[in-house]
Amino acid sequence: SGNPASHTYTAADDYTVTMTVTNACGQAVVTHTVTVVPACVPPSGADFAWTPITPTVGEVVTFTGRVAAGTPPFTYTWAFGDDTHGSGRVITHTYAVTDTYGVLLTVTNACGTATATHSIVVQPVIPTFRYIYLPLVFKGYTP
Repeated sequence: SGNPASHTYTAADDYTVTMTVTNACGQAVVTHTVTVVPACVPPSGADFAWTPITPTVGEVVTFTGRVAAGTPPFTYTWAFGDDTHGSGRVITHTYAVTDTYGVLLTVTNACGTATATHSIVVQPVIPTFRYIYLPLVFKGYTP
């Protein structure tokens, strides 16, 4: 009788809603499909891995971000600790100086953000030595 109806859906799905209107002249039935989408959940459980675990100066490091929960799509942004930045779930970076770098991953979706930080220890390049064997010649020695 003119009052709006309301209902709370507990799961995302397509629902068929039927309304029946009756008066002295008869009855009318209207059917409509309602699509309920999941609630937006901010990302949580952000973390990342990298290889190699202990890189050397000039070596390419591959970072792979992940998130445990949340509503996609996600964007992945990186601060590598050496005043450089990047984006993407999987990304590579090369460090130019031996140091310990705090790497920050920020995962964002329409509802919020989650972050993860790890320290990356970049080692110096250890030079390899090659031994060269030269025959010894003693002056005045005759075998």
